[in-house]
Amino acid sequence: MKSILHKLYIVLSPFVLFTGCYPDYLGGHYVEDGRGEKAVLTGVVESAIEPDRHWNAGDQISVTTSYYDQSALNRIYTCAEDGLSFTPDTEIPIYIKGTGLLLAYYPVQGADGAEPEALSLSTSDQSHLTSYLFAREPIKLGDSAVRLRFHHILGQLQVNITKLLPGEEIKTVVLKGFYHGASVDPYSWDIYLGNNTPQDYMLTSSEPLTSFRLALIPQTVAAEAAEPAYLSLVGTLRTYDVALGNVLIESDRLLTASVDISGPAPTVDFTYDEAVWTDYEEKFKNSITFGSDTAQWADSGKGGDITSH
Repeated sequence: MKSILHKLYIVLSPFVLFTGCYPDYLGGHYVEDGRGEKAVLTGVVESAIEPDRHWNAGDQISVTTSYYDQSALNRIYTCAEDGLSFTPDTEIPIYIKGTGLLLAYYPVQGADGAEPEALSLSTSDQSHLTSYLFAREPIKLGDSAVRLRFHHILGQLQVNITKLLPGEEIKTVVLKGFYHGASVDPYSWDIYLGNNTPQDYMLTSSEPLTSFRLALIPQTVAAEAAEPAYLSLVGTLRTYDVALGNVLIESDRLLTASVDISGPAPTVDFTYDEAVWTDYEEKFKNSITFGSDTAQWADSGKGGDITSH
């Protein structure tokens, strides 16, 4: 028995010595010479629809890699006083040891050193949205300095009711055919709709609606889909079902739908606008509210209390 234990100790002891000599490896980052370069990170928000967004000292981001191994553990980095540089919160930073992706997002989720978890996206409650900013940069062995360019992961749909029949007022709107739940792969930032199904989204207002805006998960809704994209506008004279056709919602972009319901058949025209994603609290304090809370990113042509269902 002693002989067996002695042999077992001889087999295991090199492993114990090996792991004990490389504490950074235990933390998820192998730093032996030739195995990688310490990442020196800077970050900027290059949002097409929120061009004035910037980082402040103390802002924290989660950073990981696409290596699918121990070096892909979640690391928290904090913005320095210059509003540009990010430094790790622990003594175990990210090391670049091969071709892949460096991924980061804000706000931080999970603990430093934990396995990255899939992020959940939900737009079913517009008054409690998480405004994720994400960055995805290609990296390769030999890289050190990495500039993280952040964008909003959600897109927006703005609906403008441009023409109505005389005397018509719209106070209830139902958006149909869109997914309001998804998950994000933390190793690639790919968005998966998974087993979610399209859900109706209802807005009701105490005042006539001429315009409203919603944050949506990036997705494509085909005109021939089993549940195509529709707008139901409930007016005082009648209800208008507006087929939206093929709709593409993209990250960090605003899609504007101009709807004309003054004729015998409703029509809709789409355009992409930029540089309009503005902090609600500062710019639209007197606009739409969802339920009892103010809805970030919601702007109404005319005021009114909106509730969401």
